[in-house]
Amino acid sequence: MGGRQICQIFLMKPDPDVYADYYKVISEPMDLRIIDDKITNNLYPNIEAMMRDVVLMFKNARQYNEPNSRGM
Repeated sequence: MGGRQICQIFLMKPDPDVYADYYKVISEPMDLRIIDDKITNNLYPNIEAMMRDVVLMFKNARQYNEPNSRGM
């Protein structure tokens, strides 16, 4: 993978100055820092709510990075 850890791309939402189109394509951005903050502050009522955010994060990545998406 070129020495880059895959999880790094999920740590923070894309920089809006660099990826302004991301915020036009993705209506509900999610990253690992948001998830961690919610865990730390006991904002998830249950594990299912946390998993929804994790799934959303990966769904956003797949949607934005589709071969025919505006993000590519």
